[in-house]
Amino acid sequence: MYCSEIRRKSTRIASGKREPEHNEAHAQGYIYQPVGFDPSEHPGPIADHPDAARWLLNTIYFRRVVRNYDRDEYVNLHSKLLGMVMGDINHVKPIREAMERRGLIESDHEWILDRKSLGYRLGPLLADYDWCRYYSPNKRFTKRVQKFKAWARQTTGFNHPAHYHLAAWAWRVRLDDDLEPVFAEIGAREDDAHLKRISKEQLARHQADLIHRGYIHLTVCPYGRFHSNFSGLCRELRPRLSIDGQRLVEVDVVNSQPYFLGLLLLEVALSGRNCPNLSRLLFSASEDHSLFLSQISRKPEKEERRERAVPYVSGLRGIPKDLRQFVEATSEGRFYEVFQEHGRWTRDDLKPLIFQILYGHKGVMLNAELTGAFRDAFPSVFSMLLKLKSEKGYSWVGMELQRRESRVIIKGVCNRLRDEHPDVPVVTVHDSLMTTQEHVGLVTDLLHQEFGRFPVVPRFRVKEGGRG
Repeated sequence: MYCSEIRRKSTRIASGKREPEHNEAHAQGYIYQPVGFDPSEHPGPIADHPDAARWLLNTIYFRRVVRNYDRDEYVNLHSKLLGMVMGDINHVKPIREAMERRGLIESDHEWILDRKSLGYRLGPLLADYDWCRYYSPNKRFTKRVQKFKAWARQTTGFNHPAHYHLAAWAWRVRLDDDLEPVFAEIGAREDDAHLKRISKEQLARHQADLIHRGYIHLTVCPYGRFHSNFSGLCRELRPRLSIDGQRLVEVDVVNSQPYFLGLLLLEVALSGRNCPNLSRLLFSASEDHSLFLSQISRKPEKEERRERAVPYVSGLRGIPKDLRQFVEATSEGRFYEVFQEHGRWTRDDLKPLIFQILYGHKGVMLNAELTGAFRDAFPSVFSMLLKLKSEKGYSWVGMELQRRESRVIIKGVCNRLRDEHPDVPVVTVHDSLMTTQEHVGLVTDLLHQEFGRFPVVPRFRVKEGGRG
């Protein structure tokens, strides 16, 4: 499929229209730009270096296509890498500042040496723009784009045998050719009031086009997550993935990030309760949780013994009641339903609102739309999380939750598949695993075994045809 797609002399853009023909070498140097965007309308650095300005926009949009970032999320971009294609690193700052002034982009202006690059997102001026391919007549620029694409296709961040195993399977994944019915379904569902920015149909088209052309980008982030075109793929396209002609089925860890937060806060709550060894584990990225479990996995008192999803947590004295309820709700897969009882939010509405509480800085956390409801339902959890962010920095919490998730999913389940069942297909979507139907039972069993190291085990859900 990849080769046949690459050989095509023309492709569809977001509107479905065909683009002009280009030779194959030139076609590999295309970038994305807003339809009708004309740098000459913005005198100064943008007009002086039009392709460099286009590249900055392309890089922000492209990352959103590959990773399926929300429109409001910032994309961290390294200035030296931008300068490689823009032609000169000295172009980056003046073009960025000019674009910010004109509302083309926004920046978080947060930069930490060797830890974080500046974050970018598209600005309000581009809110209603569609995006299409752009073929530059500048041969030098096109060559720089081609070189960058070749470099970007290289795997980065791999440091574990499971990463190479996942990469081998990722290259064998295929996406159906005929996706027009899926795109039409996405387009028919779109609500302009909800999807305020770039349409999801357009995003799905560009994601599919990259996969069809063989542009498979594989990286492992500093927190251990395995990123690929498939981990960020629109969920409507996932049922159209296959390996060796067999459809992939998704096995999902329900309420994954809130679940890991519950375990983390249990450690925080127990750290001062005659558990001296926990101080070594607290705030660490240790892979050995056996010591932690030995400290807390005792049976509850006789009067409390009954069939429960989380007996050990229920038997722990001194743990705030609402923290126990939080752990119970997340492990039983009914965390979001706690807030749906208010009748104000749907499940799709709730996920980004919950993530504002979990990942946002203290100001966001204290003033988010869900703050009041969250605080009422889980007051101790809210205050503990707020204190944790004050002590460790707000970004640490999200990083630590992702580290814990990747240890279980990547270094746990995926590594066991590599070692014990190397012929079983596996593709990760962060907190879920995709495999073929015949191996769903095996993957689910391995998930149970790996999560069984913790005091509570979450729910697992099989998404038949991409839907739970």
